Amino acid sequence: MKNGVRRSVNVGVPLYDENSPGLLPLQEESIMLKWALIFAVIAVVAGLCGFTGIAAGAAGIAKFLFVLFLILCVVFLVIGFVITKKIVD
Repeated sequence: MKNGVRRSVNVGVPLYDENSPGLLPLQEESIMLKWALIFAVIAVVAGLCGFTGIAAGAAGIAKFLFVLFLILCVVFLVIGFVITKKIVD
């Protein structure tokens, strides 16, 4: 942590923008995808151990988060193209 800013280990990009109280859009999607993958792994492990109720619940959460991630990814992609087009024109 440097100057109160938490930095990402992977790419060296600040996890929090100094001017914004929230996460940056790309990092919000990355965190959501990470949680979707975690719940998918929990579902597989629980299913292999015979806990079908837990596996079904974790799989449902993973599916929901993954679909939400895809929707947000498309929305931000479209917004990026629209803004880029307006800036270039």
